[in-house]
Amino acid sequence: GTNGMSDIKAVTMPKIGLTMEEGTIAAWQVAEGDTVAPGQHIVDVEIEKSTNEVEARAAGVLRRQVAEEGEVLPVGGLMAGILVPVLLGWIGWRGTFVACGAFCVIFAIMLQPIRNLLPNLGGIDISPIVLVLLLQFGVRLLNEVSGGMM
Repeated sequence: GTNGMSDIKAVTMPKIGLTMEEGTIAAWQVAEGDTVAPGQHIVDVEIEKSTNEVEARAAGVLRRQVAEEGEVLPVGGLMAGILVPVLLGWIGWRGTFVACGAFCVIFAIMLQPIRNLLPNLGGIDISPIVLVLLLQFGVRLLNEVSGGMM
């Protein structure tokens, strides 16, 4: 079973095309126990002689390959389970980007007063251009996640 800190997300046979009823597992691109990220190519599925890449929809660890290579599954059939740590599942990849973007922005803003307190920063000089780039990167990340609201 799973502990209280994680959640299993199903990887199912996608419906590709209007008439598709089943697909064949052509090849697994990740092994059980591998860490996967949303959008990562994890398995190839063959439908009527064409092979399609299936991507992970969650971040976590590929826990179990339920379907083996060569196995035929109906649309929606279970292919694998991804173990998602609850915190990660709850925050999600967007939360990670927001945190990273916010960190960059805050770091860039906070660095100036820190530099004023420690004039030579132990001999390390951080140029203002780095701060500008950090700030732009942070804002771009936040923008990306909020769907261009900023």
